[in-house]
Amino acid sequence: MYESTLGKIPFAGAFQYQDPQLTQADFDGAEATTGVYVISRSSGEGNDRKNSGGDYQLTNTEKRNIKLMSEHYDKSVVLLNVGGPIDTSFVTEDPDLDSVLLVSQGGQNMGTAVAEIMSGQVNPSGKLTATWAKQYQDYPAAGTFSNDDNYTGTEKYTEGIFVGYRYFDSYNVTPQYAFGYGQSYTTFKLAPQKATVKNGQYTTSVKVTNTGTRYSGQDVVQLYYSAPKGDVSKAFQNLGAYAKTKSLAPGESQIVRLGMKVTDMASYESQSHTFAMGAGKYLMRVGDSSRNTRVATVLNLPQKVQTQQLSNAAAPAEDPTTLTGDRKSYEPAGQAGQIAKAQQIKLEPLALRAKAETKQVVAPSITGTGSTIKNATLKDVYDGRLTMAQFVAGLSTKQLANIVEGNVDPLTEAGREGIKNQLGGPGGVIGGAATALPYAAGQTTDNYADSLGIPVTVNADGPAGIRLPQTYVKNGQTYYNYATAWPIGTLIAQAWDPALIEKNGSGDG
Repeated sequence: MYESTLGKIPFAGAFQYQDPQLTQADFDGAEATTGVYVISRSSGEGNDRKNSGGDYQLTNTEKRNIKLMSEHYDKSVVLLNVGGPIDTSFVTEDPDLDSVLLVSQGGQNMGTAVAEIMSGQVNPSGKLTATWAKQYQDYPAAGTFSNDDNYTGTEKYTEGIFVGYRYFDSYNVTPQYAFGYGQSYTTFKLAPQKATVKNGQYTTSVKVTNTGTRYSGQDVVQLYYSAPKGDVSKAFQNLGAYAKTKSLAPGESQIVRLGMKVTDMASYESQSHTFAMGAGKYLMRVGDSSRNTRVATVLNLPQKVQTQQLSNAAAPAEDPTTLTGDRKSYEPAGQAGQIAKAQQIKLEPLALRAKAETKQVVAPSITGTGSTIKNATLKDVYDGRLTMAQFVAGLSTKQLANIVEGNVDPLTEAGREGIKNQLGGPGGVIGGAATALPYAAGQTTDNYADSLGIPVTVNADGPAGIRLPQTYVKNGQTYYNYATAWPIGTLIAQAWDPALIEKNGSGDG
């Protein structure tokens, strides 16, 4: 149940959820062996997250309902239908609660996906792409974010490089759920193999074995590196590479390969305008989350090396960074022993040193007569008669600007209709200037459909769907809108599967 605020608070999100307080009578009328409770949060634009009940915190009603649900049923599950982290202290405070599943905001097929996971038809293999804190105050900007300091006039970005797991690790703050964390219905064993450094590339192999006896599943192997302390601030560790296994049957193994450029471990030194690697030990860690790794390889660099020479441009007058990593960082148990037993590889400074080169950046020309075909259209690009670059070069600055601006030209009828829609006309949504699909957002211009063959498209905003009303009336006729609701970006990222994500984006998924 919810109290709708749709249309009342622009950009505040569609709904404010108000769960009713459940009673014993509710449970008596819904007998089952498993209870499922859904915590939902709306996501939108124009408002910051708040450290209050119904947003980051749970409401008292939600807490009471979860407790009653977990006490009543033999098995209890909480589904987190949320776009970002919320307080999860209820997980440890409620001893009768059996499980929690982060479903994020999965679009129109979320219900099917959740049912497949809960029934055991699909074994979850997602991993977090954010660190979930034990308490709100554990986040470095908790004291100053948005209205937390009762002032929104100036918001300074003070964390520097210490964002997410880099902060929690470097400042030894124990998270509730670590970056890269994710459970499965089965278990896995990771066994790092021999590593190599060749042509500036670090490569290692890891044997992954499904040690369970019942379920097939996938795991994500993560490679982190820890650079030695030096002249600039360093995070305790950084994610360098990752690889997802295929679906492994119980007892089955797979060798996965991970690699990264050695010079990617360099840090930028603003005073000398260089990326540099300091002398010392570079610890290469392998594991399945930022808080569950082992040192697999130690790369030894005998002297400092400048890996890239640059120059500063548009440097800020004041550096607002206040975090410098100067506190004692997190240290995994048994790290000293792991370092002693790890494979040792000596790095050759000469192979990493920046080569003498001078690069001049020249802005590309966007005007001219790049097309050699008279009256060229976009169809000529499709047919291979000229390249996209040639076609674009043949457009004027005004034409390019109109293509970017979209359909808001007040000198045209369509443009005037778009402006009316932009202001949220009857039944419309503020910001929806489309005319081809009224009240949607992101329509391209229709000025060049005939002359240049550039079709009108509606690139409505998401990321989880399309922002438009269910119905609209035009010329006395009622029209119905149908939309595809996609999973939000953070949920897609939690697959840790670039090939799958690319397949999804190309329409082949």
